[in-house]
Amino acid sequence: MKSKNVDAGAMVDPASTAVVVEMLRGVNKGTTMIGIFHDLSVMRELSDRVVVMKDNRMAGIGTPEEIVGDLGD
Repeated sequence: MKSKNVDAGAMVDPASTAVVVEMLRGVNKGTTMIGIFHDLSVMRELSDRVVVMKDNRMAGIGTPEEIVGDLGD
């Protein structure tokens, strides 16, 4: 059986993304969540700590600000 990865977030319009972010923000307080973010603005808004994966390996870990700063280097 073949598997196919689909980035559901890629198919969501900005207004719907805002609704999902607002819902997750309510759950986020004091809760550990694992999320896959391709939109850096969503990652920055919802995350206290971030792990970046590349080629199935951990490529970085830090705060959203540290991670975004590292991406610019």
